[in-house]
Amino acid sequence: MLIKRPRLLSTLARYTINMSKKKSFVLRIDPEMFKQIEKWADDEFRSVNGQLEWMIHKCLKDARRLKQNKKESKTDSE
Repeated sequence: MLIKRPRLLSTLARYTINMSKKKSFVLRIDPEMFKQIEKWADDEFRSVNGQLEWMIHKCLKDARRLKQNKKESKTDSE
């Protein structure tokens, strides 16, 4: 029996769309630091690339360098 999962499909569709919009670049990183990030990513069930994206996003958010959604700005102002 096929179970429909519209939310999962829409999430996958958004992920696929976002993948095509991402900028790729080369990153040179110290091997020891890479091992630490790799371990952290493994602990969080992410790829190293996903972990680096998450780290960069968190830093940008903490520094208030990201555009805020209407939802986020309401919760931040309260």
